Amino acid sequence: MSLIRNIILLFLLIFIFTSCEDALKMNGVSQIYVYHSSEGIRDTEYNIDFVERKFYKYTLNFDNPIERDSSLKNDGYDNVINLSDEKIQNFLKKANKYDFLDWKEKYIDNQIEDGHQWGIIITFSNGRKHEIEGSNKYPSTWDDMYSEFEKLTGTNILLLRSDWMKE
Repeated sequence: MSLIRNIILLFLLIFIFTSCEDALKMNGVSQIYVYHSSEGIRDTEYNIDFVERKFYKYTLNFDNPIERDSSLKNDGYDNVINLSDEKIQNFLKKANKYDFLDWKEKYIDNQIEDGHQWGIIITFSNGRKHEIEGSNKYPSTWDDMYSEFEKLTGTNILLLRSDWMKE
């Protein structure tokens, strides 16, 4: 009887450890900054601050195109919302599932000159950064992360689905 109990305990520990390991991989992330640009101008910027549990958004006004002024309150972001611990934990688990931290540094389609340029800067609590950028090309899990970012922030911060040019 004790052998069966020990086996069950072992399986439980393995399950708990692997579930925690998924969350721990992303727990070192302190911020995710996302931007989109067109013709070299950043027209939308987003910052998710996991330490402060806040989501910041800036949208360029094309009638008066002034870039975000980081010397202003909230670093010049025009919209700030609080993020719940539950949403953050769910996001971190899903981001790990979709290998978000393993995205390559560049996704470039040289066949298209303009279109959708984007960038993501992941900042870790130790100060290390992982920078990712693209132009009309996307990681294989882009659409999965599109949905997860929207669940976390209420905004589709990846802006477009990967098949937007086919529509």
